Parts: sequence; structure tokens; C-alpha cells
Amino acid sequence: MNRKRKKNGGAFAVIVVALMLLVVILGLSVFFKVAVINVEGVSLYSEEQIISASGIRYEDSTVFLNESAAAVRIKNELSYVDEVRIIRKLPSTVTIQITESVPMAYFESEGSWWIIDEKAKVLERAVSFDAVSQYIELRGVAPVMPAVGDVISLGESGSVRLGYLKETLAGIRKADIQNDVDWLDLTNLSNVHFSYKGIYTVILGRGDEVQDKLWLLNKMLELYPDKRKARFDVSEVTVGHYIPE
Repeated sequence: MNRKRKKNGGAFAVIVVALMLLVVILGLSVFFKVAVINVEGVSLYSEEQIISASGIRYEDSTVFLNESAAAVRIKNELSYVDEVRIIRKLPSTVTIQITESVPMAYFESEGSWWIIDEKAKVLERAVSFDAVSQYIELRGVAPVMPAVGDVISLGESGSVRLGYLKETLAGIRKADIQNDVDWLDLTNLSNVHFSYKGIYTVILGRGDEVQDKLWLLNKMLELYPDKRKARFDVSEVTVGHYIPE
């Protein structure tokens, strides 16, 4: 008899706890609702576009908001969004922080021009050369079935080329010389090179250690300030070669 009472008492306690949790959950759902949505870091999109893409609605529960899912929705819908951070501040405020992609280069495929960022993500499909002429022309790159919002694919054997492309674009951007680079040629992976300021050819060799190679380039430009056509070979990293033409 006592055992039955203990079992019944234990079951009753579990039910009470479950009911209390349910009341708390319902209370949170009722009293913690989204009333303010702030959007930060956008220049290419409107706040309304970001909020709409996120799927976050006013009156949604602030507590049970799925930030990860909202971030993925934004990045999937808006190609120029690079990174998303969503911050909740109880009881009712949500802040969406956006880092936008920076267009860096383009390639031509089947009569269209495709703009990519330093991560090789396709940002936009352009229908005229005028829309891409300010960016770096990519040579020796033939993406397979490019699509806006996707990182380009260079086929099964293209992983090294893609890695070199990403590292080179990232290095160029970090060095803040993207506006001075006319084209980047990855046809020969042992002889990656690019045109700089319209008069220099910069030879990187392989597309690795790019930041170090561009640091060396900067030092060499200080040593050879004359504005005549030349090649700068920085493929060895530790020593550069100046070759007038």
C-alpha cells in the first residue's frame, strides 16, 4: 500500500513540474515578443529587405527565436550578404548585424559576366561588360554551371585552382590594391600572375603565401619607383626580382 502511494506521489510530482514548466513556457511566449528589429551594416539592401528575408516577424517569441535559421535565410536570399549575426535583447528587441560582400572580380561564361567576391561566391550575373569593367578580369578560370549565391565550382580537378583564386583575391583585398589590378591569370598554377597599374606584371608563382608576396612587392615598388613597364617576380617570397621590359 505504501509503495502504491509513493508511486502515485512520484507521478503527481512529475505532473506538477511539467505543468509548471508549461506555464513558464506559455508565459515566455506571451510576454516576450519581438517589438523592435534593428538592422545594422547594410548599404546595398534596405532594412525591409533584410527583415523580410530573415523571416522574423513582429510578435514572434523573442525567447524561441531561431537565429541560425534566420541567418541562413538571409544569406540564401540576398547574395551580397556575406555574414549575419543576430542578437536578442529581452524582452522585445532583435538586432540583425550584416557584413556585406565586396565585389572583386568577374569571369565571362556563355555570353554573361559573373561577379564574385574574394571567397569566390557569385554575387551577380551581369548582362553587359560595363557592369563589370571596374573589377578584376579572371583568366584561366572556367566555372561549371555558375549560379548566383554559390561558390564557383571548377570541376573535380579544380580544387587547387579555386584555393589559389581565393587566397590571391583575399591577399589583393587585404593589400587594398584591388582597384589597381586589371586582370588575374590562373591558367598555369605554377605561374599565377596579374597586371598591376596597367604597366607592371606581378608574378606570384604558385597562388600561396600571397600576403607575404604582396608585402615584398610593396617593398620592391619603393626601390623601383620609376613608372616604366616591368615585371616584378615575387614568387620566391624571400627575394624579389625586378625585370624591366
